[in-house]
Formats: sequence, C-alpha cells, structure tokens
Amino acid sequence: MIGKLDPETLRANETKMNKRGKLIGVTMMIGSIILTLVLGTIAYFSTIQRLNWLETSGRVTNSFFTRDINRNEEKYSYDYEYSVDGITYSGSDSEIGALVSKSPAEGASITVYYDPNNPGKSLTDTNKSAPLSDFVVWTVCCGPIFFVFGAIILFVSTRKSQIVG
Repeated sequence: MIGKLDPETLRANETKMNKRGKLIGVTMMIGSIILTLVLGTIAYFSTIQRLNWLETSGRVTNSFFTRDINRNEEKYSYDYEYSVDGITYSGSDSEIGALVSKSPAEGASITVYYDPNNPGKSLTDTNKSAPLSDFVVWTVCCGPIFFVFGAIILFVSTRKSQIVG
C-alpha cells in the first residue's frame, strides 16, 4: 500500500503528538502564570519606588524634533539639567510615535522627578507608574492569551482518537 499507513503506525504517531501537545500546553499555562507573577513583582516594586521620588525644577539644555515621512513617525528629544543638594545632574527624555506632543524649548523650565537614593536617576513625565501599566497589559492581554492557547493545546492533545482501524 503506497501512500497509506496502517492504523498502528497512525496511533503510534498520534500518541507521540499527544504527548508533545500535553507538554506544550502545560508549559504554556505554567509559563504564563510564572511570567505574570515575576513581571508583576518587578513592575509593582519599580512603581512603588517611583511613587517616592522627589520633585525639583530643571532646565532644558538641548531640544530637537525629527520627522520620518517614510515611516510616518515623529520623534522629539531633549536633554535637561537639574540640581539636588548643590550637585548638578543631567538627563534626557524623548517620545516617538505617529503624533507626539511638542518638545519643550531650550532654556524652558521643567519639572524633574528624581530618586532620593540615587539622584542621578530621573524622569520628566508624571507617568511614574509606567512599569505598572506594562504589567497591566501583560496580565490583562498577554498572560491570559498564552494561558488559553496552552489550555486549548492541552485539550486538543487529550481528546480521544478518531482513527478507524
């Protein structure tokens, strides 16, 4: 019989496939739970630390804007300086996207948030909870999607065989 396999060979192949499917399904389900917990912990502690950052005033030292017509993308960047306890620190910020807000002009006064334990770490926007929003995206979208796909693969790999022999 050329082109046809006997039912025993088909069952053996199906058994191997089912074992792989079970392994992949369980791995995806457990992996999504572990990643959600790990990323959630990192985002949570990073956000909590940023909520304790202090505020000071800074000055924009360099500001520029570029537009890439081919990619329909705009980017603004600026460098800034700020002082903490008489020591001057510098930082930079940027935004990239299809439509970005206007960059502050050189010499403009801005609000800078800095880490009191490491004043060299700073940010200029008020979205101090950005890592937490990344965690929300993972837990609401990616984590459950991986979990569901893992469950589907597990379900499909454990269903009864339909091979007629």
